[in-house]
Amino acid sequence: MGMRDFQAKVKALEEINSNDTTTTASAVQKHSNDYKLLQVALETDVNKIHALPTLDQKIEQKRRYFLPKWLPYVEQYFEQGETYQNDILGYCIVYLFDVGELGRAIELAQKAEAQGQRLPEKFKSTLANFVADTVLKWTEQQHRQQQPQEPYFSQVFRLIFSRWTVHDIVKSKWLKMGGCLLIADKNGQPNAAKIDDAERLNIARLLFLKAFTLNEKIGVKNLINRCEMRLNVLVLTPSQNGNDTADNTLNRENVIERALTILTQAQGGRHV
Repeated sequence: MGMRDFQAKVKALEEINSNDTTTTASAVQKHSNDYKLLQVALETDVNKIHALPTLDQKIEQKRRYFLPKWLPYVEQYFEQGETYQNDILGYCIVYLFDVGELGRAIELAQKAEAQGQRLPEKFKSTLANFVADTVLKWTEQQHRQQQPQEPYFSQVFRLIFSRWTVHDIVKSKWLKMGGCLLIADKNGQPNAAKIDDAERLNIARLLFLKAFTLNEKIGVKNLINRCEMRLNVLVLTPSQNGNDTADNTLNRENVIERALTILTQAQGGRHV
């Protein structure tokens, strides 16, 4: 690289790394055809965030500086129809989750997954598994606080079981969570004895059975037994064919879709 080229790159990095987010977003787009240059600027921004002492400061930096700077470039990337391993996209997805913008994060994750994108190397997870784990943790927190989980719980549930490839252990956690939500009492605890809806109980049971086939250590045996005990009280004899029936029924009758419909209706249209 000649001196003139070097000086041009230094100037470009100064423009991109300015403290003015409006100026830096324009500078990023101006130099969007030089991905290696943008990678250097990206690394600088990521290191700045890591150097901040508190979680609140890191989230604020992501919300007020990083995302306004880099999201316009991500939008431009998709508009141009290009496909290449894009770490800027990966960081934007992760940081959108960090700042609580789940809708936008899931939207970009679907586009990225369709391209076969990988998360940046520092993240020891596939994109699909990362999204599944993150949204599941968020769902658990929302449920504990008795706050709505829709539309994001159902949206990611469908992706996991129809389009994305995730670990069986991750799938089993989602199935267990779906079943627990179906039989949750007023305090948010799974309590089959309080459920009078036989269909709801049976669907929860099938979700638990499927979870068990994927991961025997998922901790659903007691939940299955309690669902079956309650179903017997309601004079509905559950199938005795065990795991095979659960697997077949999920495929044949689309129990997952029915479960998500019931959960959405139970929230009475309340969305995040």
